[in-house]
Amino acid sequence: MLQRPAARPPIPSPDTNSPYPPEGHKFRAGLGSSRKPALGDLTGRNVMVCCCFLAVNSSSGKGSYGSPPPEACPADWLYHQRKCYYFSETEKDWDSSWSFCSSHNSSLTVIENQQELNFIMKITKQDPWIGLHKTGEEFHWVNGTPLDRNLLAVKGSGECAYIESDVVSSSGCSLTRGWVCKKTS
Repeated sequence: MLQRPAARPPIPSPDTNSPYPPEGHKFRAGLGSSRKPALGDLTGRNVMVCCCFLAVNSSSGKGSYGSPPPEACPADWLYHQRKCYYFSETEKDWDSSWSFCSSHNSSLTVIENQQELNFIMKITKQDPWIGLHKTGEEFHWVNGTPLDRNLLAVKGSGECAYIESDVVSSSGCSLTRGWVCKKTS
């Protein structure tokens, strides 16, 4: 003999004043819905909106796209391509310039590519020392790497290098000039 399945209990009619969906039902927000979303739905939505807001604002920095965070470089240093640069306003000999940069956890600038050289040439108003000097007959950067002559040619017969308008020149290291320090931001 076949038995009839037990009857389902009736689903209570929804309370239209409750902010929650009926038990066993999921709330689906849609156009024309008069039901308020459950607290859990609002929390998830608020987190999503908040995350989007933070992502947009954090990429905009100080109001312009690509700006560094405020703490990226010390005061009086310029931010460029994830590096901090210090362009001196006073003059020192090459050794004193090197010492200044070292005392600020940086080094005289080691030029890594043409874009960096162009940036320094555009910013500087004087002929600043850079981190290039002769050891023996060859130029080496202060980090020990030899000069790549495909990147730079040094004009002059001096021991220490500086940027002069649109070229890199060399002179005696005891002359006083401005200088450019560089460090990672």
